[in-house]
Amino acid sequence: QNNGANNGQNNAGNNGDDDLTETYALAGEVETIVDDRGIPHFYGGTDQDVFYAAGYKMATDRLYHMAMTRRRAYGRMSEVLGDQGVADDELARIFDWSGFGIRDSRVAKQVNPETWGIIVAWVSGVNRRVAEIHAGQAPLPYGFGPDEYDFLPEMWSNQDALVIGKMIGFGNDLSLEFEIFATIADRFLHNGWQHVEPFRPVRDVWTVPDEDIARVTEGRLDTGGQTPWLDVPTYTPAAYGDLSGSLRKLQKDFAPLRVVGSNNFAVDGRHTASGRPLIAADPHQGFDLPGIFYALHLNSKDQGGSFNVTGMSFTGVPGVSIGHTEKVIWTMTTSFADVMDVFEVQRLDDGAAVKLGEERAGVATREEIILVRQPGDPVGEGRPISYTMRDVPGHGVMLPPNLVPIPVAKPGYELMLAWTGFLPSTPGGIIELNRAQSIEDFDRAIEGQGSLNFNFIAADAQGITYKVGVRVPDRDLSTGIKPWYILDGDDPASFWSDNFLSPSQKPASRAGERGWLATANNDPFGFTADGDPSNDPWYYGAYFSPGWRAARVSALVGEVVERGDVELDDMKAIQLDLHSNLADDLLPALEAAHTALPEDESLVDFREREDLEVLVQILLGWDREMATDSQGALLFHAFAHFLTKRTFADDFSIVYNEAMSLQPVFILKFLSLALRGRYPTGDALFQQGVNVALYQSLSDTSAWLETRFGSAEPDGRQLGDMSRTTLHSTMGAGIDFGMLTTPGGESTVNVRPSKFFKTGEPDEAWVSNFGPLLRLLGEFHEDGTPQIRLNWPKGQVAEPDSPHHDDHTADWMNGEYKTFLYARDEVEAHAESRYTLSP
Repeated sequence: QNNGANNGQNNAGNNGDDDLTETYALAGEVETIVDDRGIPHFYGGTDQDVFYAAGYKMATDRLYHMAMTRRRAYGRMSEVLGDQGVADDELARIFDWSGFGIRDSRVAKQVNPETWGIIVAWVSGVNRRVAEIHAGQAPLPYGFGPDEYDFLPEMWSNQDALVIGKMIGFGNDLSLEFEIFATIADRFLHNGWQHVEPFRPVRDVWTVPDEDIARVTEGRLDTGGQTPWLDVPTYTPAAYGDLSGSLRKLQKDFAPLRVVGSNNFAVDGRHTASGRPLIAADPHQGFDLPGIFYALHLNSKDQGGSFNVTGMSFTGVPGVSIGHTEKVIWTMTTSFADVMDVFEVQRLDDGAAVKLGEERAGVATREEIILVRQPGDPVGEGRPISYTMRDVPGHGVMLPPNLVPIPVAKPGYELMLAWTGFLPSTPGGIIELNRAQSIEDFDRAIEGQGSLNFNFIAADAQGITYKVGVRVPDRDLSTGIKPWYILDGDDPASFWSDNFLSPSQKPASRAGERGWLATANNDPFGFTADGDPSNDPWYYGAYFSPGWRAARVSALVGEVVERGDVELDDMKAIQLDLHSNLADDLLPALEAAHTALPEDESLVDFREREDLEVLVQILLGWDREMATDSQGALLFHAFAHFLTKRTFADDFSIVYNEAMSLQPVFILKFLSLALRGRYPTGDALFQQGVNVALYQSLSDTSAWLETRFGSAEPDGRQLGDMSRTTLHSTMGAGIDFGMLTTPGGESTVNVRPSKFFKTGEPDEAWVSNFGPLLRLLGEFHEDGTPQIRLNWPKGQVAEPDSPHHDDHTADWMNGEYKTFLYARDEVEAHAESRYTLSP
């Protein structure tokens, strides 16, 4: 019945880890009420009892989703999915999320036994449901059946949730692929890279308000200017191999983990109609990982426990990730603090050791076997692939050549990744937030964490707060190191000390003067405003979002605050905003080129093109809203991507297509800054001239219309003809839950990034698997009790025949929000079903 359970994950869980195998038995009865939205509310006498019940119910509703998330974390996807799971499994084994998650479990058990006990109780609840399935007392869930992947669910181990958390944390912290791409561009693409400032934001908007940012504006370093260009031969395939193919593999391997970004913002009571704070959040993640959030409400407090918390959880982990207690609402966005570095280190002793600065460090090996299911095989059988993974204990992991098959490292050198997540940590941070009774409590809980790389915004009825809970290495930039590129492993100054940035060096604010906060993954301090991260008082990060969303959110919040009497509908309108900030940057240049058309001799070939005149008039008359029924939005998206290709494809030849797949928003940022003259030598990127590039891109758009729709005539065409969001794997890897036609673009607040080109040519559809996984609006009643409204796609239950499988999608598409039930009488009034778990 275990179907291969002894391979991989359960070896880690059961061999030598008996100290983590305890179980929990219910102390008393737990009542579960499921409301008419499919959301369970758990009422029990102890904290552990309600978490037990929550584990049981999540396994009832989402067991396949949980199982495949766990398999991804352990590197066991291929046992179910076959060859399509190999790349994901390789990443899990390379970075050893299971090993580090098990270590963190031991730390939790030792230093935080109460939190560990809650985790044990939750896992015991999960296993109660799995045992019922094994015994035939409950049906086999969707995904496991003979018409899907045909295997039995496995029992869970106590460390599994922390292993999943390690994987989610790695993806949230991911910067190594950016550092590798940027290093390649810096070394091999002098002609293009020297004309851009890759870290300069497109908008100068910072998360920390001016009132709090003064403390970090002094003490800028004098590093003697930019580092001279390296003396590296020009790239040729003969000299370096198929660099573009290598890059394509790199970006594809990491795509499932990549974080796009999020928005959250809050307004304090002095500006609101109610006199109490309002808060909003819309985390943007891949719909395939972590997949659709799971809604729940845990209440042990009514019977003497310490939890009364509701909201949304990552599937496969206990607790509420975004939601509220009796007094506090909190949200989070990725902070993009740089907690990863890649080092070019010298091999010693045939790879048995490496040179780290002036020290020698031994390399330990791990033998990993990935079992790849073949057609017709049961789960647990298949083709074994053997790997030797290499770690540098206490420092990092070696990146194998098949992961980074790129000639970045010098002969005799390899790449090593260091990540603060490899350091011992005390897990359970989210669970601690689930008890907060004030923003002071909340701040203290965040300050005690080291692995929560999020911009947290929280509110109680009296105020709002902003905190980041992550350990950021205290790097000494005065030595000339540049941690946003691959670092020189021969330089002792490249390596981290034992120090981390202090609380005063991390972003924080109560917005006491202006009374509002907003984050959108942008630079918190403004250190990148000059395009140079090397001359600041300290280094926090470099690969922030460009600032379009941050600027738009901040401007809109500022407007409603200036007006006063802000209401929840104002916050909702900001979340759903579809204004293209990129269009604000590009269309004035198009208008200038159009004005110059009669006199600019470089444009003579475009003067009699009626098709181009039609496109210009549509674009200049467009309202700049990326709505699905918008003709202008369709044309602009195509035009912007053609213009980007015209501008950068020659200069960034070997990385252009892969960079656009990695994060198109960054290359679009380069286009905006170059077109608006923000780069000192940016005009050199337009070898044909700016006006010619603009008209060539219009011509490309016209030709694309002809090819894609059979006519260059744009009438009747709209964004919805091309815009798609895929829900593949939203409730478990390998299951297709369909596609939706959705609005938005790369630079809109209601974001929808997508690939325009596929292998260099326009794709048949603009498909995105990223977006707002949920949208939350929060306010406070007169007695200080929070109330939240949410919308999210799909539903609560993975079973397709459940009434709660897809009952939220229409609201998500239409921007309608449902109130989360919290008070017991409200829950009772909307009860759809109920049951009691007994000891």
